Amino acid sequence: MSVSKMTQGSDVAKMRQRASHLLDLATRSRCEGRPDYASLLTNVATEILEHARNIEQRSESGNISPSVGNWNGTSKPDT
Repeated sequence: MSVSKMTQGSDVAKMRQRASHLLDLATRSRCEGRPDYASLLTNVATEILEHARNIEQRSESGNISPSVGNWNGTSKPDT
């Protein structure tokens, strides 16, 4: 396994861990009566998970170049 693929795997794992933490916060926010904030956190977590999945798919297909667009954690990448 190449260093690049190991680094990507580590990055993807961190992204998934952060998304999980955001989903925990969203659950807590919803229980505290803050549905708008919970929805925002859920949306950000979903975007992070989508980006992680895209990285994995590129890695599996052998295309490990950076994704198209300027993904910044709050917006979807351009396609």
